[in-house]
Amino acid sequence: MIYINDHIIDKQRILYFIQKGNKIKAIKFIKTKTGLSLKDCKTIVDNLALNPSYYDDKNIVKPITTRFKNDLKSVKRTRGKHFISDHTSNYKNYIILILIAIIVFLLYIFI
Repeated sequence: MIYINDHIIDKQRILYFIQKGNKIKAIKFIKTKTGLSLKDCKTIVDNLALNPSYYDDKNIVKPITTRFKNDLKSVKRTRGKHFISDHTSNYKNYIILILIAIIVFLLYIFI
């Protein structure tokens, strides 16, 4: 057994996946049980592939990524105020029209 963030994971099952050449299944198994990032799960699987007794008597504590994903889903998304937007105001249109008129007038005078 491996203890990861207070979750008990069956080490024999992970070693079985590794021996069968299914490291991806082992990574997915750890990820679904603990909620760790893929990088952390891959590190655990790689360490066990090199040394099956690597995590004996060790409690692994890693930050859980799913907790932050759930928090981000609850945040209300608002649309930012961009320089270019979908809705232009009449004020902006009048300024552009006046600038074009000034440019045309200046071109007419100097050319």
